[in-house]
Amino acid sequence: MPYLIIWFVGVFTLLTAFSSNSFAGVLTGPVTNSANNHIYYLLEPSTWSQAETEARTLGGHLASINDASEQDWIYTTFSNFGAVQRHLWIGLYDANRTINSANRETRRGEFVWINGEASTYSNWSPVEPGASEQAVHIWYPGDLYSGKWNDLNPNLTNLNGAPLCGVVEVNPVAANLNVASVIPTAVPEIVYVAGSAQKISQLTGDFDKHRGQPTENLTQTRYQLAGTDLGVPFTHKGRTYLLFGDTEGGLAGSRDSIAYSTDTNLADGLALTFLTNASGVWRPLTIPGITQGSYEVPADGVSISNNMYVYHTTDHSALKTMGRSVLAVSEDDGQTFTQLYTLSTRHFINVSVVKAAAEDWPGSPHNSGESLYLFGAGNYRDSNVRLAFQSAGSIESASSLLFFAGLNDTGAPLWSVAETNAAPLFDNSGVGEFSVAYNHFLGRWLMLYNSDYPRGINFRTAPTPWGPWSDPQVLFEPWTDGGYCNFIHTSWSFANCDSVHDTGHQNTWGGEYGPYLFKDMAEGSNGFTRIYFTMSTWNPYTVVLMRADLRRQTNSDVALLVPTRGIWRYLDNGSDQGTAWRQTNFNDITWRLGQGEFGYGDGDEKTVVQSGPAGARFITTYFRRQFKVIDPAAFSSLTLRLRRDDGAVVYLNGQEVFRSNLPAGTVTYTTLALTDVTGSNERAFFSVTLSPTNLLAGTNLVAVELHQFSPQSDDASFDLELSATHVSPILRFNTGPGGTTLTWAPYYPAHVLEARDAFLPDSPWQRIAQPKLFQGNNYTHSINPTNASRFYRLSRE
Repeated sequence: MPYLIIWFVGVFTLLTAFSSNSFAGVLTGPVTNSANNHIYYLLEPSTWSQAETEARTLGGHLASINDASEQDWIYTTFSNFGAVQRHLWIGLYDANRTINSANRETRRGEFVWINGEASTYSNWSPVEPGASEQAVHIWYPGDLYSGKWNDLNPNLTNLNGAPLCGVVEVNPVAANLNVASVIPTAVPEIVYVAGSAQKISQLTGDFDKHRGQPTENLTQTRYQLAGTDLGVPFTHKGRTYLLFGDTEGGLAGSRDSIAYSTDTNLADGLALTFLTNASGVWRPLTIPGITQGSYEVPADGVSISNNMYVYHTTDHSALKTMGRSVLAVSEDDGQTFTQLYTLSTRHFINVSVVKAAAEDWPGSPHNSGESLYLFGAGNYRDSNVRLAFQSAGSIESASSLLFFAGLNDTGAPLWSVAETNAAPLFDNSGVGEFSVAYNHFLGRWLMLYNSDYPRGINFRTAPTPWGPWSDPQVLFEPWTDGGYCNFIHTSWSFANCDSVHDTGHQNTWGGEYGPYLFKDMAEGSNGFTRIYFTMSTWNPYTVVLMRADLRRQTNSDVALLVPTRGIWRYLDNGSDQGTAWRQTNFNDITWRLGQGEFGYGDGDEKTVVQSGPAGARFITTYFRRQFKVIDPAAFSSLTLRLRRDDGAVVYLNGQEVFRSNLPAGTVTYTTLALTDVTGSNERAFFSVTLSPTNLLAGTNLVAVELHQFSPQSDDASFDLELSATHVSPILRFNTGPGGTTLTWAPYYPAHVLEARDAFLPDSPWQRIAQPKLFQGNNYTHSINPTNASRFYRLSRE
């Protein structure tokens, strides 16, 4: 990919259309449209992308208009609000418009709604849409075509002397899906072996500057391939194929390349052979009918019936880094491809596919047969991960896809033919490039992905494809694990500690991304595994082969209910919210969404809250977060850790449970903190032990009000963690019409089912394979009827 990243002291901001540092403020709202009960906001003048960024913090998108009555309501309500005439940005944009190197349009795309809704209504001005613009607005009242739609340059903030202001639409039902909720799991039962993440070798380029030696593959000399990224592995006809991203050098720069290997020992490197043209130069992966320029890259591949299938992203634009994914097939091992169909423009643009037997995963839509479990993400590095299912034999039929839509009341998976019903597997909308595999040594599904928070290559595990997925852990952090100042470049403007940068990019930060698992080549034994994966480093622009070790945790009895750096709803306008906001039934749909740490003035905040004017700072800022607990009786105690600058009160399900640096008695929105927090106390966490009787079975709420010491305050900070200690596990015996079963809760850490035939000291206990059926929020083991006695127990590994 071309250079488009700026790094600041090891933390990067990708300069896409939806930069989190650039958004518009709210002019008015929330305003409810009684016709559809949706909530709307009018934003300050901004670009289209800035308005969409702000819309997402409010829990919605720029408005989608489905009929003439909604069009009239939006225009009447907002176009002349406050007696100021304005144009109105809406959520319609051209996702597929393509511009060539001469700045000429080569292909007009299709106008679609940013929220993924079907476009069934339009109100274009005459001769619109035009030939060169991409985002859509409604003409202001002073224009000849007032109220009509026009496509426009998305970077404008003013047109014909009138401001361009976004209209945000929030669907309260859909927005509730964004409220962070965490199913408690053991902190996590699979853990990273500290220090085990290591670079094995550099796969591309001619010279490894880090180690001062030629690379094994000499791709510049052999194939004229100077640099590339990604390197997505999959198995086909006994070979390991790798799909690389935007590739430099040769005759087709910024196109994608393919290599293969017969190497079965990754411990000492990976020998690659690239597909080439007749002259021996690397040949681009070409799929007719789509654009394949920068940021339009392969996502994964799979082999079925000796055919090679590749999932590929396309339709890069100023508004969407990756706008669409397609599936293509090759019958000649990657030499040529035929496009089969568009896979997605919504939730499955970046994908990872795992081929597995459906009979191994009860709850799948089919009871047996070779099947595909397709994991997908939507907007680039700005989306949750979802799951789809497809019979392997039906891969060439898009209509055969079924989408995981959540769990029913008994805990069984629900499946839908509609992609719009696809449910997030966990709450983390910042997942970057990712890959998924089933690891037999751990008995768990494993997902790797790059992320800003926590920074680095993260991993999660789950007992089934649909979860429950564990909280994230960092597998590779570029400072801790020897990336920076070694094989990932540190900007010389920060520290001159390495010389591995590409020519002319000594002040460009490198960074880790694209962790792609070798799905069939993990090593290990029961409870321990060594995984291998590719990883891109940006500067130098190359791909490295990595390894890391994971093991089953054996001594943790703690469940993380609310993590630090989590997602919260917050209100930062200085208003008096009284007491209703603390309650579980309070409707916070109009509050913003943000990620911890929250605050202002210190420069280390993930989400900067409004402080109010100098000398009259807002005293109180409010925060709310929901989380789920299956059974409160599973916990013996809770531990709450609070970072507050200056003071705070914490409520759990409406009841005050912790007060820190605030006076006794009634607290109002003007109550000042007792002391001005300075120095190390600004970063400290203050802890308290709580009773689990404060918890509810199902959805719980933690609410916090953060108070300042003075209207002259120059900084504020807030973050929180809530964890729970488990009681001993309980094994339950159940009989019924369906037979006899043993059940136990899944959130007890590192316990396995064992059995023996006699209750004698020398009778050995034998481990029973961990069941894959996750039913009714419990593991279930069926007992075959027999006249012989048998004894069962749950044992810690």
